[in-house]
Amino acid sequence: MAIALAELVDPKQIALRLRARTQAEAIREIVDLLVAADKIDNAERFLEQLQKRELTNSTYAADGVAFPHARTKLVDEIVIGIGRSETGIQTGRSRARATRGR
Repeated sequence: MAIALAELVDPKQIALRLRARTQAEAIREIVDLLVAADKIDNAERFLEQLQKRELTNSTYAADGVAFPHARTKLVDEIVIGIGRSETGIQTGRSRARATRGR
């Protein structure tokens, strides 16, 4: 069963100007979008599961892109929230890379 990305993305679940300065703040901001769009009910448990997953294995891809995600029984379907920061957000991995480059 293939799912088109366009079917999962709703403009209410997109923040093109995140206010967040940290990865945790960015994830919180995106989760808040999902709560406001009635995609998740228990934001705190959802955040805990995202953070646990991030501690286990960073979801930082490259070039300032990360895909925080988790498998959870807190949702009945795949949900997506998208956030973009104009100033950038340091992740554990991107911070380590910046330090090595000095």
